[in-house]
Amino acid sequence: MNKVTAALYFAGMGIHVFRVKENGKTPLNTGWQKEATTDINTLKSWFNSGKYNLGLATGEISKFNAIDVDVKNGVDGRKSLKERYGQIVSQSPILQFKTPTGGYHIPVKWTPETDVSIGSKVCGLDGVDVRGNGGYIVAAPSTRVINGKLVEYEINDPNLPMAEPMGWMKDLLLSHKNKQLDKFNPIQVMRGLSQGERNETLFRYACHLRAFDIDQVLLIEFVLEAARRCTPPFPDDEAMQVIKSAYSYPTHAKKTNKPLTLSEVLS
Repeated sequence: MNKVTAALYFAGMGIHVFRVKENGKTPLNTGWQKEATTDINTLKSWFNSGKYNLGLATGEISKFNAIDVDVKNGVDGRKSLKERYGQIVSQSPILQFKTPTGGYHIPVKWTPETDVSIGSKVCGLDGVDVRGNGGYIVAAPSTRVINGKLVEYEINDPNLPMAEPMGWMKDLLLSHKNKQLDKFNPIQVMRGLSQGERNETLFRYACHLRAFDIDQVLLIEFVLEAARRCTPPFPDDEAMQVIKSAYSYPTHAKKTNKPLTLSEVLS
């Protein structure tokens, strides 16, 4: 498939598509969450030239999560999964994407039970990430420059079905979800986050604050302050995109009849 055909194929599956920088994996615009669309005419205008790479928004908005298995820099996510789950081959062929570095993106159908946010080194597994709410993957036939050569993302067979959240895939997603719920500590966020955890944790922090139905200005102030305390500091514009992403998903707000104290907001 060429890029415009691929964009229309993904949109036909209900997946929201947006533009990624040429031969890269960074969104063209910081407001990619708002830009992502399934509109046919928009996608044709974007990708007819073949210039941009394709980004697929993951999570509830597109009704799929992605298990990102890295194979690079001495890390093999396939080995990590095998050590945890043993045989990880699907009983029937499923849709998969191969990345230019030799890894895989495995799209898995979204369900309310497997409603998760993004996460890296999921369940302590080296080379295994999850792309859910607030995340995205780059999809075929996008290209990257690897060791001076232009290499494509690949799709194994566009006629194959997307994986159902079953077996090891379901266990991985639910384990990731439960760990986030059990160990999320907003106080720790304000003490400063390391580079590898900034995006994911700030997104969860914004969702946590939003669940209290607090004033948006206050939420922004809290998240920006947390972003500035990161090591290195997380840029304000990127933090604002994290906040926008948190507001793009439904929430069951914890209503209150009195002003919230700082300890209540952070608890």
